[in-house]
Amino acid sequence: MQTFHYDGITGEYLFADKAFVDPLESQKSGQTKFLLPRNATFIAPPDEKSGYARIWNGQNWEYIADFRGVTVWKNHHESMTVSALGDIPAGWSVTRPEKPLSASDYDRVLEQHIHDTRVARGYTTREPSCYLQSSVSRWKQDALDWVAFVDECMLYGLDIQNRYASGETVPTLEEFKANLPQIVWQED
Repeated sequence: MQTFHYDGITGEYLFADKAFVDPLESQKSGQTKFLLPRNATFIAPPDEKSGYARIWNGQNWEYIADFRGVTVWKNHHESMTVSALGDIPAGWSVTRPEKPLSASDYDRVLEQHIHDTRVARGYTTREPSCYLQSSVSRWKQDALDWVAFVDECMLYGLDIQNRYASGETVPTLEEFKANLPQIVWQED
């Protein structure tokens, strides 16, 4: 015979132990009787179940959700570590919500696209627009192509910024990147 011990406050299953014979009660009843320690039962708990604690409710065992030690999120910036048994508090999630997009997120993507396009053409230290008055026709054409490209990028970015500021639907960053203007370099 075994006794199954539980926490005196939470009722959570702790351990099993050998039950000891109660000599007085056994002698009185003529049957073997066992001692039942405080915060223990003779009823075996159910098998362990991932994500749950086994709790003695005074009459039987039940499963209670156990998120103790898990970080939960209310929004991208606000989190807490669960310390009590039970379900996750309403309005909280085990998954961290994505960071809300800001206008500067679009700016960063736009500026990186312009920079990468410039560098890919070999303009690593200055912008092609520096060559608008160049006597080298290729550089002058690159400067004209560059100005048109940057104008198109900035108009696209400004449209998204205005939509963002007015609360309209804006693309995800991935959609924004996919729709950024691409330069067409004219060859002379």
